[in-house]
Amino acid sequence: MHNSNRKIAATVMVFLALLTGCASGDAKVKTWIGSTESSVISSYGVPTRSIKTNDGKDIFTYDNMNGYGHVVCQYTFTASAKGVIESAQSNCPW
Repeated sequence: MHNSNRKIAATVMVFLALLTGCASGDAKVKTWIGSTESSVISSYGVPTRSIKTNDGKDIFTYDNMNGYGHVVCQYTFTASAKGVIESAQSNCPW
């Protein structure tokens, strides 16, 4: 295998590993769907930021930061007006 083919293969492998990692973080937060907003906050703490939509839903986000204070990934939850988690997303690899 030529050196350039090895570089391409290595790049593809890293990209696939990152995609797999992102999927696992997303799957982790989706387990909260159907739980209460208060149970998520009890587990994760106070969100980094949150907003209330016109229809009464709460959208709240947790930032995960590296040692330099840069956001590396996020968890975002949407709770119904009754406080039940309707959706959850993450781009975190864990």
